[in-house]
Amino acid sequence: MVWYQGESNAGAPDEYARLTPAWMADWRARFEAPRLPFFITQLANFGMPAFGEPAPFSWGGLRDVQRRVVDADGRAGLAVTIDIGDRYDIHPTQKLIVGQRLARHALAMIYGVDVITDGPKPLSAARVGDGVRVRFSHGPLLSYGGHRPIGFELCDASRACQFVDALVEGEEIVLSPRGGLDPAFVRYCWGDAPVCNLYNAEDLPAAGFELEIR
Repeated sequence: MVWYQGESNAGAPDEYARLTPAWMADWRARFEAPRLPFFITQLANFGMPAFGEPAPFSWGGLRDVQRRVVDADGRAGLAVTIDIGDRYDIHPTQKLIVGQRLARHALAMIYGVDVITDGPKPLSAARVGDGVRVRFSHGPLLSYGGHRPIGFELCDASRACQFVDALVEGEEIVLSPRGGLDPAFVRYCWGDAPVCNLYNAEDLPAAGFELEIR
């Protein structure tokens, strides 16, 4: 099953978090196929990027739900499309790349082909000294177009957020808070049309996410 989500759910990520696994379970039951794979296409980028400081956006929350639902399901895969949308067209044209990224999951899960399916995936975020370290799998971590990754935010407990400097150290991203912020969450690539540059050696982008700092 290949699912390409529309935008109508973007304002209700909590509801989407309940509906998506329920729908997947329902179809597996109806088709009498408990191992039916679901390959989810994440929302692409559309609209204006933020500048200066983060702005309130709705699409980041839905993308994060899509990521979390897939990660929690043993028979699902996620095609990240945050880098191949169109800021000015809600129906982006680069569907070939979407198909190629979905096909990686099908080749690995259904046909047993040894192929990398995902870009960098966040594992944990922790306070270390004055900074925050985010550990990833599916590296190596590469920052396209510069020597540092961009698009990272730190947020306090009320989710007041700020863009922060980031640095790659092995399989971790090191983040530096500004202005006395007490960080409780880290976000990456969160806006409707964020500019993000974290990839791995397979040219696969990291998915946007929010992660609690522990």
